[in-house]
Amino acid sequence: VTNVEQTWIRLQTILPNFKLIGTNQAKALCPSHDDKSPSLSISKTKHFIQLNCFAGCTYKEIVAATGMKKTDFSNKIKTSTKSPKEVCRYNYQDEKGNTICSVVRYKPKQFKRVRSFEGKEIWNWSGIEPPPYNLPKLKEAISNEQPVFFVEGEKDADNLTKFGFCSSTIAGGAGKWKKYYEKYFKDADLILVPDNDLPGRKGMEKVGIEIFSVVKRLRWLKLPNLPPKGDISDWIEIEKGNSEKFEKVVQETAVDWDSSKLLPFEWTSGIVDEGHSPAGCFDEWPDPEDFNAKLFEELNQKYAIAPVGNKTLILEESEEEIRFLTPSDFNLALENKFAFDNSGKYPKRIPAYKWWRVHAERREYNRVDFLPEIETPDGVFNMWKGFAVQPKGGLENIPLFHELLDEVICSGNEKCALYLWSWLAHVVQFPKEKPGVAVVLRSDAQGVGKSCFVEYVGSLLGRHFRTVTHGRHIHGNFNSHLKDTLMLFGDEAVWGGDRSTESILKQLITEPSMIIEMKGKDVFEVRSYLRLMLATNSEWAAPVGLTDRRYFVLDVSNSRKNDHDFFGNLIYEQNHGGSEALLQILMDFDLNDFEVRSIPETS
Repeated sequence: VTNVEQTWIRLQTILPNFKLIGTNQAKALCPSHDDKSPSLSISKTKHFIQLNCFAGCTYKEIVAATGMKKTDFSNKIKTSTKSPKEVCRYNYQDEKGNTICSVVRYKPKQFKRVRSFEGKEIWNWSGIEPPPYNLPKLKEAISNEQPVFFVEGEKDADNLTKFGFCSSTIAGGAGKWKKYYEKYFKDADLILVPDNDLPGRKGMEKVGIEIFSVVKRLRWLKLPNLPPKGDISDWIEIEKGNSEKFEKVVQETAVDWDSSKLLPFEWTSGIVDEGHSPAGCFDEWPDPEDFNAKLFEELNQKYAIAPVGNKTLILEESEEEIRFLTPSDFNLALENKFAFDNSGKYPKRIPAYKWWRVHAERREYNRVDFLPEIETPDGVFNMWKGFAVQPKGGLENIPLFHELLDEVICSGNEKCALYLWSWLAHVVQFPKEKPGVAVVLRSDAQGVGKSCFVEYVGSLLGRHFRTVTHGRHIHGNFNSHLKDTLMLFGDEAVWGGDRSTESILKQLITEPSMIIEMKGKDVFEVRSYLRLMLATNSEWAAPVGLTDRRYFVLDVSNSRKNDHDFFGNLIYEQNHGGSEALLQILMDFDLNDFEVRSIPETS
C-alpha cells in the first residue's frame, strides 16, 4: 500500500465530518482552525493528496494539524533504469492491407505510436486519421453480412480474431471515438463488447450512440462470469478458448440496442461490477422535457450566477455554506451530469454545466449581500438563511444554561447578567442593528464553561455562527468565512498583544460594512452585522484598556471548573429542546429599556 493510500485511509479516521463526494474526492472539517462547516477539500491522485481550505489555511498548516508530514501526502515515484522492451506492434491498415501507422507495445507496459515516412520511423501520428483496427477483415465481414465484434483494445481484437471471429477497435479504445469512423462501419452487424468496468461501459455507450443510425444492426454483449475490470481476453482465458461456448453466449446474451430504451450512466441503478444491466437494456427512457425540467429545478435551486468584485462567478448554495465557484470549478462539479438535446432525430446527451449556463431562466443576481431579517431588494442574493431552530419553550426548559449564564459567566453579578441576556436578545430581535459592543469572557483557568456557553448560543444561528481559534481568522487577509457570519466566537489565541490588529478588531465591532477577500478571487463588500464574542485565559483580554466601551469584559467564575457531569448535562439540554427554548426566551425578552452601548461596570 502506497503512502498516498495509507494517508487517505488515515484521514478518514482523524478528520471530523470526513465525507466522500467521489471516488477520490472528499470534504471535512479543517483541523487547522475551529471549523463548524466543512471547509476542507481533499482530493487524491495516484501520487499525491491535495488539501485546500476555503477559510484560508495553508497547506503546511493543515498538514501540521493532522500530525503528519508532507512526505505522507505523496509517493516517491521510482524511475526504472531498464530500457523498455518491444513486445509487439499493432498495425493499422488501409482496405488493401497496407500499414498506415502502428501502436508499439512495450514491457514494462507502455504504448507508443509510430508511422513510416520516406523509409524512416516517425514517432507520432501527426496528420494521420487512423482507420479502425483490422480494416480489411472488417470490410470483408460487412460485405459477407457477418457479425463484427467491437472491443476495447488491439490485444482483445487479435485474441477474438484467433477464435475465427471478425473483431475491430479504434486507437486509444472506444472512449476515443470520432465521427469519421462511422463510414467504416456502415451497414455492419455490430456487436459491442465492453470491458467490465464503468469506463468500459461509458466508452462503448459513446460508440453506440454515435453509430446506431449507420449500422445495419447493433447489439450489446455482456459476458458472463467476467471479473471486475475484466475484458474479452480475460474471458477467453477463463473459458480456455472455447469458441463454441462463445457462439452460444452471443446467441443467448447479445441484446439488440434500442435507442428509445437507452439510459445514460448517471440514471442507471448501478454498474456492471454489481451485476446490473448494461446500457441498451433498460426498460424506460425518460421523457426529455420532463427530465430537463427536473434537472433545471435541481440546478437552479443550488446554483446561481452572481458578480463578485469584477468577476462573474457561480454561487453554490448548500445547507452548510455558500461558496463561489469559478466557471472551471463549476464545470468540474457537474462533469458527470447531463441534460437532453432533443432537437435531432434521437435524443443526445449534452453537458449539464453548458446547458444550465446558457439557459434563459437560470438564477442570477446583480449583487451578493448579507441582510439578516431585512427585506431583500430585487436582484440581490441574500446570504441570510434565518435561525437554525424554531422557537419553542421557556426558562423552565433551560435550567442549566440559566445557571451557566447567571452564576458562572457573570459570576452572580445581576447587572452583568441582565446586560448579557439583553445583548443576546438584541442579536435575535434586532439582527440588522449592529451593537458596536463585543463580549469578552475572561478567566484564569480552562474548563470553566466559556466555550460551552457560546456554542449553546451559536446553535441558534447555525451557518451564521463561526468559531475560530487563531487570530489570523479574525484579522488575517482571507476572511471569506465572515461573509455571512452574524456571530463570531474567538476562542483563545485571538489577541496576542499585537497592537497592529487593534484597528481591525474595532472595524469588526463597529463598522457597518466589511470587505470580503477570498483566495484567488476578487474582493467584494457586504454589510456587516457581526457580533463578536472573545474568550481568553489571559490576564489581558482585549487590545485596549478595560475602560474602552467597545468591550463588555466578564471575569468568569471557576465554580464549574472541569465539572464534566454538569457540562455533559448542559450539552444534553441544548440538544433536547434547549436551543429552541433559548430562542423563544430571547425573542420574548423585554428590551424597551435596554441601551446596548450602556455597559455596566465589570472591573
